[in-house]
Amino acid sequence: MPKTRAKVKKSVPPAAPTAKAATAPAHAEEQSEIAKLAAKHWLGSKPKYTKKCVDAVARHLADAHFAKRTLQELERTQYLERLLWPHFSESSTDIHVLSVLLMINEKHQEKLLATLWPVVQDSFAMLFARATKIARKTVGSDDLSIGVFGQTEVRTVVTQFLIA
Repeated sequence: MPKTRAKVKKSVPPAAPTAKAATAPAHAEEQSEIAKLAAKHWLGSKPKYTKKCVDAVARHLADAHFAKRTLQELERTQYLERLLWPHFSESSTDIHVLSVLLMINEKHQEKLLATLWPVVQDSFAMLFARATKIARKTVGSDDLSIGVFGQTEVRTVVTQFLIA
C-alpha cells in the first residue's frame, strides 16, 4: 500500500513592517501620563513645581506597580534633576522624599549615580535625615538601627544615621 502524506500547511511568515510603520513615532509612549505631566511641569524652560504633580506621578507609579518602564521614562525626562531635587527641602512631603529616593535608586540601577552625586552631595545629610525620619515612623527606631548597621558599610551613610 502506498504511504500517504498528510497535508501540512506551510506557515507564512508575518509581513515585514512597512517603512511608514517603522518610522512612525510611538504615539502610546508620547501620550503616556508621565509624558503629559513632564511636558506640563518639568520639561519646559521653567519647571513648574506643584505638590499635586509629585503626588500624581507617585500615584501613577503605584498604579503601574513601579514598573521599570515607567521609572525609565521618568529618568529619561530628568524628573529628579529638573523637578524633584531643585524643590527638595526639609519641608518636602514624605511622597516627595520617597520619590527622590526612588529616582536615585533608578539612577543606581542604570549605573548613572556617579553623575548625580556632585549635585546631591551637599544636601545628602538632609535627604538622609528625612529618609530616616520616615523610616522611623514606619518601622521603629530599634529595627531601623539594626537594619542600617547590618546592611551598610558606607561611612557617610552610617555617619548621617548617627546624626539624624
